[in-house]
Amino acid sequence: MQMPAPSERAVEAMHTIGDDLADRGVVRGKMFGVPSLKAGGKVLCSAWEDALVVKLPPPALTEALALSGAERFEPMAGRAMKEWAQVPYAHRKRWPALVDASLGYVSGGAR
Repeated sequence: MQMPAPSERAVEAMHTIGDDLADRGVVRGKMFGVPSLKAGGKVLCSAWEDALVVKLPPPALTEALALSGAERFEPMAGRAMKEWAQVPYAHRKRWPALVDASLGYVSGGAR
């Protein structure tokens, strides 16, 4: 199954966030064959179509899903990933805080 290609602007915005967090162990990688950010071998987020999909602790997930156009991430229809939100590019100014929350979460301490 072919996964949708991320937009160039979503990848660029995500990579900028990752570069800013490199001193905290964030590196570029792939998830489902699309560009992602990882820390300690765990995926934090990925560019997906024209959005950022990000793994979040419950409080941050609730906040993210309240944003206009945000939704639970479903890589395949009917297969929502319970800790993941898909946040549109329109909210890209919030992406750094979401990735920071993800980093704290996957590192063992929810932020």
